[in-house]
Amino acid sequence: AVSMAAFEAVLREEPPEVEAMRAEYAARRELLLAGLTRLGLEFVRPDGAFYAFPDVRPYCDERGAAGFCEDLLDEVGLALVPGDAFCLDGYVRLSYALSVERVEEALVRLGRFLEKRRAKV
Repeated sequence: AVSMAAFEAVLREEPPEVEAMRAEYAARRELLLAGLTRLGLEFVRPDGAFYAFPDVRPYCDERGAAGFCEDLLDEVGLALVPGDAFCLDGYVRLSYALSVERVEEALVRLGRFLEKRRAKV
């Protein structure tokens, strides 16, 4: 009976760390989305996941998002997931379940890569 009461109490009350964690991930999401906006990339605002899916079709060649991600890794050392893995060809998946510093660095590298691609167009 005591263990059942303890279990029910845990279900009723969130640990105080949960709200701090939620706020931290919200801040990282806003950082990533602001950076994608500055880079001129369109996306649907994520509400419940740790990912954003920007549209990179203007920067893709005939290989689509997979080729974009391959070139991105080769040229600036940034690994993203092609959206075709999620039935979203022409989009890429970025996670913001990283440190703020890593999100910022990813945006810098992505910006550098997009600048090179813009120069080729």
